[in-house]
Amino acid sequence: MRYELFKIIDPAFAQSLLEGNLYMNPLSFFRTLEEGGENKDNKAQKDPMEGICGSIPKDRLRQFGFHFSKEILDAMDGRVTLLSENYGYNNLFCLYRLKIDEESRIIQRPSSRLTNFNDEGSEPKVVIRFKKPEEFLRRLEAAIQRALKEQNLEYAIYGGVVYGNDWENADDPGTCSAFHKDPSYGYQEEWRLCILRREWEEKAISFPIGYLEDICEVLPLDQFLDHLDQVYPGYTLVENLEGKEPETYRTFSKINTVSRLMYAYMPQMPHKPTRSDEAEADWHYAQYLMLKGRQQEVAPYLEKQLHCCKDLDHMELLAQHCLSQRQWVKATDAFAYLLHHAPEQIRQAPGRFFFQLHSILMQHQEPADAAKLMEIAVSQYEIPKEMENIMKSDCLLALGFYDQAEVLFKAILKEMPDPILEYDLAVCSLYLLHFEEAAEHLRTFKRYFSQSHRVAHQADSLDRLVECFRTRTPLKEVSGDDPFRGLTWTKQTEETLQQARTSGVGICLGVEALYQLEIAQKWGLAAELISIMVTPMTIWRLVELYQNTGLPVFFQIIEHLAGMEQLVIRSPDLKYYLAMGLEYPDWPPHCKMEQALLVQETTKTPQTASQS
Repeated sequence: MRYELFKIIDPAFAQSLLEGNLYMNPLSFFRTLEEGGENKDNKAQKDPMEGICGSIPKDRLRQFGFHFSKEILDAMDGRVTLLSENYGYNNLFCLYRLKIDEESRIIQRPSSRLTNFNDEGSEPKVVIRFKKPEEFLRRLEAAIQRALKEQNLEYAIYGGVVYGNDWENADDPGTCSAFHKDPSYGYQEEWRLCILRREWEEKAISFPIGYLEDICEVLPLDQFLDHLDQVYPGYTLVENLEGKEPETYRTFSKINTVSRLMYAYMPQMPHKPTRSDEAEADWHYAQYLMLKGRQQEVAPYLEKQLHCCKDLDHMELLAQHCLSQRQWVKATDAFAYLLHHAPEQIRQAPGRFFFQLHSILMQHQEPADAAKLMEIAVSQYEIPKEMENIMKSDCLLALGFYDQAEVLFKAILKEMPDPILEYDLAVCSLYLLHFEEAAEHLRTFKRYFSQSHRVAHQADSLDRLVECFRTRTPLKEVSGDDPFRGLTWTKQTEETLQQARTSGVGICLGVEALYQLEIAQKWGLAAELISIMVTPMTIWRLVELYQNTGLPVFFQIIEHLAGMEQLVIRSPDLKYYLAMGLEYPDWPPHCKMEQALLVQETTKTPQTASQS
């Protein structure tokens, strides 16, 4: 069995295709085509099922976080079909795939229903035959590789559409992709190219792959449908050609954890804990109050039930309601209540309790609060080691403990490859002055991780910084606002450095001391010290100042530090930083970390010199 490819197309657009321009509508276009408009009565193109990603039995909706009233559930069929709006961002180029059996010299006759591709009242379509499908695919793949290299695409996939409804029997969403269609469309024998562009916009595009006229020919639609034996002399046309090769797909770039939501088969979702009957009844009552416009009664009612039952189910009900009202502090108060009044409930499922609270704190409150919670979770409860590492690395990265976070991220990456960790490692490497490593991690991230507008902008901004220091190409000066203007080299600074050099001890330096070294050009004195210790947040502050101003003084400080063999970049133990935060809550983060490291080093080795 082999296949040849054909495109049913409006004659006005045929020449553009022969010139190598693949016109690709977004998948959402085929879902929302309106009859009576430009494509009136074109039932072949319209498919309201485009973008279906699976279905769930209605009695399992709750396990996936979907909650409906009993009345709505009763009105539903046995299964609920799930539509992915995100699938709509994919662009499609569709061809007809002609089945040919070379051994028997037979061809499957195209269905007469393909005439439905004609728009009512318009000029009959023509058919473009790709006489050399292998050459077409070679040129297509070359164009895809160029687009990926230029970072215009996230991924591309091509292959045959599967017609069937087996996916409807699956128990999870994500079991249907852009290459599945309802059996009623089987006569279309479709081959698809599916791409996701970096822009994530629902718009049609023209994807250029190079000149095609030398490998194509144009046929009238009626010749394709009724006289195909003239195109393939010596072959017999049959209505149905039995036998089929297994579907194979070519995938370019990676389908990762984020873009899976866009296209690929998703792994089974973790089932949410089933609520107790009492908690389920309280949830329904809360929904009743909301529907009746008695929203102000919901929180007091759920608080009362939490105080009565003191369990995780009611805590989650109250927290979720508060989050839906954007009341972050009240949401965490629900966790705090259980932490103080029913710790034995938490011990039954510590992961369920702490990870939810950790996520809320990291998203809506201070990372230091999440760090304090993490300390409680680790010291007083048995949480899985994997969860401990995730919570700890989240906190360390958010607080700027880049040296400690780097160690955890590398360990996690070995056990659980995840492109987003490459971005986090790029951040860590930048502030540890490992510019080549930062560039490599960022290249890996860009190659494998989905690039939404926000993520792309974030990655490009980091890339500019990394390349600035890696290639020693300074940024343009954008502001003369130097916060340290007027700061001069002082006798105290000189004496501190001389004392450290004479005594042979290391020295901790802060942002201001490093600034003084640069304006006084005393780096030669610094080079004579046994070690110079700075915190990762000191580097972060210098980079921030440089990024905001473009002033050469900050670039030169970072350059000098990066070239120092005796430089040690170290963050303090977390407990010292948290204690400093309690004592000096209004200090900026880099000052808290510098002081915490100084206190820690002085406590351990009283002879360590300091200059902040």
